[in-house]
Amino acid sequence: MEWVRDEMTVTTDRLGRVFRAVVPRVVLHAKEPAGPLRLGVWGGGQRLAGWSLPWLPAKAHLIIEPPRAIGFHDGARRLLPNFLRDWDGGWPRSVTLPHGTYQVTLDQQPERAVDVLVEVAMTAVSE
Repeated sequence: MEWVRDEMTVTTDRLGRVFRAVVPRVVLHAKEPAGPLRLGVWGGGQRLAGWSLPWLPAKAHLIIEPPRAIGFHDGARRLLPNFLRDWDGGWPRSVTLPHGTYQVTLDQQPERAVDVLVEVAMTAVSE
């Protein structure tokens, strides 16, 4: 299967003196239906975390807080326990990362690629 990839860089080094690690939180939004999608977090060329999504509804917000996904559509909040999968199709796991610089990628199939807004936040974890 071929994918088109968009990429962004996230750096958390400034927090390293105060907090020991970070947990990624990703919000996805599309004006039109999207999917399937793969979202990856990479460090030093190695995939450290990744998720696959079968689809993303139009005008919905999907929040990924590993290992869960929460959807917001038409003013309703829904926990989506069976929606999010690991990059390889298994059940997602919790993700804690050391401080550093990461690349966040969004993959879509070329014939189904649409504009998807991706917001990434790294939540600091204290000791």
